[in-house]
Amino acid sequence: MDSKESCPYVMTGQIHTSSTGGWLRTTVGSCISVCLYDNRLKQGGMNHFILSRSPDGDNSDRYGNNSIVHMIEKLRQEGSNRSDLTARIIGVGTSITISGTDSAGSRNIKVAESVLQEESIRVVERHTGGCHGRKIFFNTGTGQVEATALNDCLASCKFKGSSCKNRLTAPVAD
Repeated sequence: MDSKESCPYVMTGQIHTSSTGGWLRTTVGSCISVCLYDNRLKQGGMNHFILSRSPDGDNSDRYGNNSIVHMIEKLRQEGSNRSDLTARIIGVGTSITISGTDSAGSRNIKVAESVLQEESIRVVERHTGGCHGRKIFFNTGTGQVEATALNDCLASCKFKGSSCKNRLTAPVAD
């Protein structure tokens, strides 16, 4: 699929992988999207999760700890080796904060980094933090990621004066 605007949209709690190439897209606020790419097989996947860690017994892909592992498993079923996968983490670090705790976005970033480290997957790019949501496009055949910061920052965002990159284009590192 060549048109980015008409490519499959990855909804919250979903994973999409492809061994045939093409664009995937999603939009995140405090959610996180992890894009995995296999440079050897030229295939990849994208997830979109809203919560960091699942309670015992909940296997839903709404949770980062499940979603990332399930995406790795799907890519392995399509022939990828864990050692061939690289990751990009895209998402926001601020959102509703409960008195004295990390925000949901910060917890999501931490769980993505933790699970990828546990799974021995190298993170080659991060586009996280701040208060702007991001519109994300990922090409599963080339590993290219384009993340555009949305300009609808909440008035209460404590990072209001921070400098968010307007656009990130991340080629796959060899």
